[in-house]
Amino acid sequence: YEHMFTWLDDLLTVIKAHPETLFVIRAHPDEMRMGKASHETVQQWVERNKVQEQENVVFIHSEEFISSYELIGRSKFMVVYNSSIGLEGSLLGKAVLCGGEAWYAHFPTVFFPKTPAGFRQKAEELLNAEEIEVPEEFQRNARRLLYYQNFRAALPFDDFLGKHSLRGFVLFKPFEPAQLTPQQSPAIRAILNGLETGQRVFEIEDNITGDPSGQ
Repeated sequence: YEHMFTWLDDLLTVIKAHPETLFVIRAHPDEMRMGKASHETVQQWVERNKVQEQENVVFIHSEEFISSYELIGRSKFMVVYNSSIGLEGSLLGKAVLCGGEAWYAHFPTVFFPKTPAGFRQKAEELLNAEEIEVPEEFQRNARRLLYYQNFRAALPFDDFLGKHSLRGFVLFKPFEPAQLTPQQSPAIRAILNGLETGQRVFEIEDNITGDPSGQ
């Protein structure tokens, strides 16, 4: 898709073609978050296209607190553009149809059609299926990707960052500038090595088919 709103326009045609199915659209929590707010929002798209006039649509705006995991548990399948909640859905064993270039979509974790026509076709297939068969490798690979993201690729900045009173934000701790040198900070050293040599923190392509724990 050219961009997310083109995908949403396509998705709206699917919604209108299936009045028997309840669609729950949830805007990303960051959409209206201070410091991260989007210039164009899903809520604006919903209002512009009068989506809430569709009797089979429930819209949850970004500032409304609700558990995404409860929604996942109650859903037949998930449709995402590129949010990481798609990977979490696969981890929970739910079928996930991805429409955008999510970082995890190029690994066998979700259904990821390569064209808009393919996306519409897969959406119809999932909607019409009595039971959806999710490949076992989707959940297994989702687990491995999340492991590598959280424990192999993530760089620790605990020496510099502390908790903020607002969820999703952090604060700088007092620290000496010398602590930011590669000699004193392993995280800075890893970044510098990547910039200078192209060396990556880990080789995910070589490990995705293996057990990340080494067992």
